[in-house]
Amino acid sequence: MEEGSLLQKVLERQGQEDFSSTKGGEQNVLVLDLFSLQLGQNQQENLLCLAELAYQCNQFLQSKTYLWHVGGDGPVFGVRAGSDGIPHLRAYCEYGPNVQDEWAAIDFMFQLSQEIDHDLAISCWDVDDGQVILIQTADVLPGWLDEDPSDIHRYACFIRNGLLQLLQHPHISLPDSIRKLRSQKNQAYSSHPAIQKSIHRWLDTNRKQALTQKTPFVVPRKIATMMRTRPDLVHAAIQAFCKNIEEAPPSILHHEDWVWTTHELARTNYAMARTMLSKEWESPEFLPRLPIEVKRFKRQCAMEATPHLKHAVQLGVRLVVGFEYLARSKLGPLSMDERIAHWCRLERDCPPSNPTSWILESLKQGPNHSTVDLSYILKCPVYPQERGFPTLYSKYDVSMQQQVLNAQREVDENEDFPRPLPSQIDDESWLDLSDTKGVSSSDDLDGMISKFQNFMAQPSGPEGVTTTSSADTSIELRPRVFMNILHRVLMGEKLSFPRSDAYFYSEDYDLMEQDEAENEPDGAMKGLMVRISTQRLKRHIDFDSIAHYITCPLVWKDAMDAELKGKSESRELDPINGPDGESVGDDEEGFVKNAHLLNNLLQSIEASEGTAGPAVNMLNEMNTSGDLL
Repeated sequence: MEEGSLLQKVLERQGQEDFSSTKGGEQNVLVLDLFSLQLGQNQQENLLCLAELAYQCNQFLQSKTYLWHVGGDGPVFGVRAGSDGIPHLRAYCEYGPNVQDEWAAIDFMFQLSQEIDHDLAISCWDVDDGQVILIQTADVLPGWLDEDPSDIHRYACFIRNGLLQLLQHPHISLPDSIRKLRSQKNQAYSSHPAIQKSIHRWLDTNRKQALTQKTPFVVPRKIATMMRTRPDLVHAAIQAFCKNIEEAPPSILHHEDWVWTTHELARTNYAMARTMLSKEWESPEFLPRLPIEVKRFKRQCAMEATPHLKHAVQLGVRLVVGFEYLARSKLGPLSMDERIAHWCRLERDCPPSNPTSWILESLKQGPNHSTVDLSYILKCPVYPQERGFPTLYSKYDVSMQQQVLNAQREVDENEDFPRPLPSQIDDESWLDLSDTKGVSSSDDLDGMISKFQNFMAQPSGPEGVTTTSSADTSIELRPRVFMNILHRVLMGEKLSFPRSDAYFYSEDYDLMEQDEAENEPDGAMKGLMVRISTQRLKRHIDFDSIAHYITCPLVWKDAMDAELKGKSESRELDPINGPDGESVGDDEEGFVKNAHLLNNLLQSIEASEGTAGPAVNMLNEMNTSGDLL
């Protein structure tokens, strides 16, 4: 190993993009930056201290039994130095669709800052949302945080000694924030108890809601054994299946000795394994060519007596395919030359820079003669080249392909795998797929609009919209308007429509004017003849107002006149006496019809029993007072 060749590699990488930055366009990633507030001016001591600190932090995270979405070790710390030249630790939490991982990582950072015997300041930055901790505690934040909307507070929020510490300084830079944190060493870490209480309450809630799913699988014996000995690889295999789902599935006919087993998955991974679709995997029930023995398990899963095993074969096959992708992957650690070149680059980036590389000098002396212990340095991850390696810490020196092959060799032929009982399986009623065929990336807006049009075209009755599949009318929806309404509803925004008054929208009046143009009335109805002597009616009803209301051409149309006329002629009324008791003759034109109308009004009032009804509403519009009953 020659010094010149290694330094040449470092120089070639000087002009390249910062290795530790997140990849362009990457989403759903939480960046964890850990700064030591005890570093001095000696570069060698600082890097050695950070390498050992990374080992301690990774051991702490490995002691947790949390099921990470990407599987493997989850977030792993490595040493980094950005353009500002401040060496620190960085880890990535790629939480994907499972946002619970993000808050679990933040929860562990609060615990880590208390358990590690070191003065640490930890920053948690979401590449999509920014300061997620400030977003979650927005209701209790001090007002000065909102004084400048352009300030994203990238280096104003840190976790320190189990508390959240805010730095009140507009657009503070990383070097300034580190200096300010060090100057506050003997001061209180935070003066905002409401913020501490709010964030810890949220973390407690997230911790209690960590949802998992115990589910059955039908897999080869060697994979069933690996699921027990290396449970960290199960989620990694599911993610490998989902990432390669567009490819033609590899053959699994060479697998034999299939058995029953159960495993506990995070619900997000379970849902992905159950529902992910593509052109190759066209439905959740799709299966590639199977060994003959698997068909026997398939028949058992289809029995009515074993509904809890219904999806065991499909889940097992997808998991086996995922392990096939892992076994073929080229994921693995960097070579020793590449790792040394990375640390030489850190030497040059971290002040004060030395003319010679002490790392190279120590390696040339050999492990038995070197005065510097490089064991922690050689174990540290190198970002971002090794970011996709699920077991970046626990198996940093073994490729993923070799890990899968080694785990499959550890098979106990005598181990018993009985058929799972219903009590060993969790119910999946929370995963409602009754109206869908699965999750697919091919869904588009046209299908959504088409379904909504079909819904709107259904006839509506007293019980709501019926479920009949045929409709007489075709409703045309404007896609832009529909998507605008849908977006506002999903985002919780208030919908606003133009109103002409407190009762109707402008569209209602447009329709009314259109109807009037098509069915213009012949004229107002004849004046209402009030010749009934009943004192009850005189006491409660203003007949002049009723006459004016009824003769309004906007209310009574020709169709209503014709309907009333037909009903009046089809019914006979008893003779009605006038105010003086004298009989009313037939020569009084229209009297019978109007009396019939008033009689119907009274019947409507009595039938409503004081509640809302046609006649009651009509009288309320005329401000009629008194007890109508």
